Amino acid sequence: MEPITRRHLRPAHRSPTTTRLVIDPVFLSKVKSLAEASDGLFLAQSEAGDPQYVRWRDAMADPTLESTICWAKIKNATRAIEKLVRSYDFCVYKLLDVVRQSIIFKDLDHLCDCLDKIARDPEIEVVRIKNRLDPDFDSKISGGYRDIGINLRIVSTQTKKEGVEGHICELQLLLEDFHKLKTLEGHKRHVQFRNLRCE
Repeated sequence: MEPITRRHLRPAHRSPTTTRLVIDPVFLSKVKSLAEASDGLFLAQSEAGDPQYVRWRDAMADPTLESTICWAKIKNATRAIEKLVRSYDFCVYKLLDVVRQSIIFKDLDHLCDCLDKIARDPEIEVVRIKNRLDPDFDSKISGGYRDIGINLRIVSTQTKKEGVEGHICELQLLLEDFHKLKTLEGHKRHVQFRNLRCE
């Protein structure tokens, strides 16, 4: 993998905000295609309070179902600054999850299938992988939470034309059971744990 350099931070002719707004829909489109190819799920709005998941292949055929999906938003400035101060010693180039999404899977076979699709996609350049599903990963440092975090670039004709092919996005691949740790009380516990660790 190529090391991260200044050229990957942002194109010189665009502001960081414009870059994120341009890359976000391109990245989301790629995430949707990966979910379709590997039978992935997305978190959906739920009136009951329990997490609900929508199979992307089903949502593609049902606009009402698609409208219930909770897409991840661009990381807000407050959390980005907090992370820069707590974890990255003010090094902006280390903040790689401003544009992010998650795909959720019922089982490990489908998650591995998605990893294979990512590895074979000529438009995806993987920068880094954090494999928190590895049995050797010490889940005490994540409060029991596990996923596979992939930092990647979308290098396509479109991103080159827009000048955003150097922007790094984050894609989280999770099993449904672990995703539930991020929702409801699980997310509150995660934030408390993160704050205790000053992350």
